[in-house]
Amino acid sequence: MGIVGVSVLVACVIACFAVIIFWAVAIQPRRERTRAEISPDEAWRASGFEQLRGNGFSLYQVVPTDQMRSAEFIIQDEYGRELGRYIGTKIGDKSAVLQYAGKKASLYIQGGLVGGSIYAGKVGGTSNDSIVIRDETHLIAECWRESVIPVIEYRLVYSGETFRIATGGLSPTALGTITQDGRQLAAFRRPSLSERNMLVAISSKMPDELKICFCSIILLQ
Repeated sequence: MGIVGVSVLVACVIACFAVIIFWAVAIQPRRERTRAEISPDEAWRASGFEQLRGNGFSLYQVVPTDQMRSAEFIIQDEYGRELGRYIGTKIGDKSAVLQYAGKKASLYIQGGLVGGSIYAGKVGGTSNDSIVIRDETHLIAECWRESVIPVIEYRLVYSGETFRIATGGLSPTALGTITQDGRQLAAFRRPSLSERNMLVAISSKMPDELKICFCSIILLQ
């Protein structure tokens, strides 16, 4: 390959990166904000589990903010009312702050395939490889990843009760479920590969704090 060929290749690579950056900074956030503002009817239709509507389930949308330095998401109901927030502390830190109902909790990922985690054994979990959600005084929930391929499965313990969280498969748009003793308590999926928004239908009987725990673990897939 001559100098001209190399120059063309470099120019193509730079152009590709420019397109990707422009999409991430300008196009994707706009599409995500548009998705966040759709009506309840549109949201249920886009969810893929509209049959749950009217059967004791409430629909929530997990919406990314424009924050660039960390992963920050608003958890809102189908009418746009905020239930809580997931705020990643910083990239690679394996922790997040959860805000809801005037409260604040922390999420810590203790396990890790490479290098482990600085939080392992230091955040009050019952094991050193779990995901811990806690406030300053007590453990709120603890979660273990039990399988990875082809379906990611988690076991979450909250207030002495055990729940199963399972993704739908390799595609983020596949339908995932949350169950307890075989009973479906929630369903979730991303309606589009090009957007980070997630739609989650949760049994209305679940306490808001547990809904926040569910949505936080779903975001980790």
